[in-house]
Amino acid sequence: MNGQPEYSYEDRLVREIAWCSKRSEIVAAYREAMNSHEKIDWDKIHRAIVERWSHFAVEWIRREANRQQKRIHSIASRQSALRQSEGE
Repeated sequence: MNGQPEYSYEDRLVREIAWCSKRSEIVAAYREAMNSHEKIDWDKIHRAIVERWSHFAVEWIRREANRQQKRIHSIASRQSALRQSEGE
């Protein structure tokens, strides 16, 4: 391989939507796709989610992915501040 992932984030999401039994199981993959620099066909992803679960599931997954992302940023900010205060 040339250092590129075997699957795109979009491919991974489509597979996980088909394989996972719970919508909570795809939140991390959705969050990673949101943060990737890849062009994602979100209409395709959202259609797959609706077919698997419901329209409500799209909103729930999006909300959970954003909530996780905020928590990750908050933790990273606190760790950075702690490192800076320890270095003083």
